[in-house]
Amino acid sequence: MRVKCNQVVSDAIRAGRKKQKVTQARSAAAIGISRTKLALMEVDGTALGAASFFSVLKAIQAAGLELHLIEKPAPKTLDEIQFAQKLANQQKLETV
Repeated sequence: MRVKCNQVVSDAIRAGRKKQKVTQARSAAAIGISRTKLALMEVDGTALGAASFFSVLKAIQAAGLELHLIEKPAPKTLDEIQFAQKLANQQKLETV
C-alpha cells in the first residue's frame, strides 16, 4: 500500500486491529499507550502525526502489519523533464 497521507495509516491500523479481533484497550496496553491515544490514532490522521514515531511503529506491528521502506529513484533533472515533455508534444502532433 502506498501511503500519501496519515489517514491511510490510521485506517490500516484500525482495520488490522479489528481483523485480529483485538480490543483497543488490549492493543494499547501492548503498545504502551493509553486506549484514548490509540483511539485518536485510529480515527484522526492528524493525531497520528502528533504521536511518537515509535508509538506509530508499535501500533502498526500490533495491528499485524509491516512497514517496508523502499528507496525512491533519484529525481529527474530539469533536462530529463523537458526532454520528456518535448517527446510527449511530438507524439501528440504525430497523432493529429
